[in-house]
Amino acid sequence: MTTTTLTECSEMVSALALTLGVELDEPQLRAYHRALSKVPASLLRRAIDRATSACDRFPKPAELLRLADVERRALLDAHPFVACVDCTLSPGWRPVLINGVERLARCACYRAWQQSLDRLGVTQTPLAIAERVESDIERVS
Repeated sequence: MTTTTLTECSEMVSALALTLGVELDEPQLRAYHRALSKVPASLLRRAIDRATSACDRFPKPAELLRLADVERRALLDAHPFVACVDCTLSPGWRPVLINGVERLARCACYRAWQQSLDRLGVTQTPLAIAERVESDIERVS
């Protein structure tokens, strides 16, 4: 899984800023990159596209992270894991016999699914804290 480079991030964030009529300087672009660098470029691009049409003000990095996570979840939903006949009992895991003891090993279909997600730039790890958790934190603060 590749992360977003400073150049990629700066180009995408600058385009969004231009669209929303905001001027950003180099330190601001670096700060956005620092916050967004772990987001794969393809997901950040999708988040920026969504922000371009959905935001009426320039989003903070946390908002872009949430948008990227929405895109990540949408891609995961669109490309669900489907177990093969070898791993239907334990999806993603197939039984193997090691020294006479049955163990579980990752199934080839699961590895293929993970590779297809990698090609899409999708990670299974959340990119942002869920909205309801953040609202709970704000209520406590």
